[in-house]
This record gives sequence, structure tokens and C-alpha cells, in this order.
Amino acid sequence: MKIAVIGLGQFGRALVRELHESRIEVIAVDSNLQMVEEVKDHATLAVCLDAKDEKELLAQGVHKVDVAVVGIGDDFEADLLVTVLLKRHGVPRVIARAAGDLHELILRNVGADAVFWPEREAATSLSRRLAMPSVQRFFDLAEGCSMVQVAAPASFHEKTPAELRIRQSHHLNLVAVSRHEAPARDGEPPVEVVRPMVEVDQKIRPGDQLYLVGMDADLKVFLAKLGAL
Repeated sequence: MKIAVIGLGQFGRALVRELHESRIEVIAVDSNLQMVEEVKDHATLAVCLDAKDEKELLAQGVHKVDVAVVGIGDDFEADLLVTVLLKRHGVPRVIARAAGDLHELILRNVGADAVFWPEREAATSLSRRLAMPSVQRFFDLAEGCSMVQVAAPASFHEKTPAELRIRQSHHLNLVAVSRHEAPARDGEPPVEVVRPMVEVDQKIRPGDQLYLVGMDADLKVFLAKLGAL
């Protein structure tokens, strides 16, 4: 996969680094040379150009990526124009940054495949962590459906999913368990391993982290009861 990140503010630079860590090919674009210099070691190609300039954008092959993230946070007109240009030239998936409901509506109407608000998403993530301290990680899967990572409560220890009847009792699916296992060589620290729960007789151990998928309403009920389980 090849991804373009256009707009190298704080969010864009962090995204480039994360994609680089995941070994994804990244084209990083910004009109500010200093921002480009900061990420050049983390991008396959880092270029300083005005992304509103259609010829410059095409000359760098930005239109040939699989996904483009347009994160020009301080200039909505540029954000909008670049989104239109990328869709016009056939980029399969364009994800654009919005700063409000009206911006999101406009971006979707001109062809953005998805819209993100970093500030809103950060606030949502923090509010979930404050409201649900037992949740280690929270993943949105679809509208009204999520996956959470939680520590296995004591009452689950040494029991199998079949014995716990999580689906029947809580309307949730236990899809995976992560646990720390002994390293391959002596002297090395324990290794965290995530295992799909495909064996119905696999027992849950103390220290396990559970990955549960279900509707948000069912997850909230389960999480509210978690301390008593």
C-alpha cells in the first residue's frame, strides 16, 4: 500500500512516523520546508510543494497512491481543493480533515471518502478512558459496534469461553486474548502474544487481556458490571 499525507502539521507528522513504523510506503507533502525536513527520514518521498498546484501534485505521482490523507488544518479552501483534485485524478480513497460539521458536509459532498476531526477524536478517546477506566484500548468497527481490550476479571480465570458463556450472558464475542509468554531464549523479557480464540477449550489465565466485540450498548452494560465479575 502507498499512502500520501498532505499537510504536515502536528497530526500529519505523527501520522507519517506511525506509517513508517508499520513499513508502509509514504509520500509526505507540505508547503513548509521545515515540516518536510522533519519527516524526510520517515517517508519514502518527502516533498515541499503547494498541493493546490495540480501540475506539481501530479509530477510527484501523488495521484497514484492507494490512500491520500488531506490534513491541511489551517486552510479549509486548500483542504477542499486538494480533496477535489485527488478524486478527479482517481485516488481510490481520500480521507480529509474537517474542523466542524459544515466542513464535513462540504468535504463529503465533493467526494471525500471519509472525514476525520483529530481534536474531536482525541476528546472522544479521552472521555472513554475517563468514563471506562477498565478499558485498555477501544476500537470503532462500525456505527454502534466496537471492540474493547480489557483485563480478564478474576472470575474468568481458568475458565474456557464455553464455560463463561460470554455470548449468551453478555451478547459479546470474545475474539482474541493477549498474554505475556516466556521468551524463546533465556534472559529475554516476556513477550506479549495475541491469540485468536478459536479453541473453545482454551482457558483464560490471570493477566490475560480480552478482546471483546459487540454492540456499544452491550459493551457498556458489560463494562459497568466488570468490577463485580
